[in-house]
Amino acid sequence: MCNKLNAAANAVAAGDHQDAIDQLQSLVAKLGQEGPAKDWMVPSLERDALAAEIAQLISLLEYLL
Repeated sequence: MCNKLNAAANAVAAGDHQDAIDQLQSLVAKLGQEGPAKDWMVPSLERDALAAEIAQLISLLEYLL
């Protein structure tokens, strides 16, 4: 999870907003909200809150495209 967040942060710092979005979308999929990898976090309020925060980051980055 930290690697995905670091990759997204580095992409933003480099001005590659699409790559940052891709990294964050990949992370959301691995959190178990969607996709086959549903084992990174068990269903919980914390997982849902984290997924919502990442979705908000994705939305903000989309404005920069």
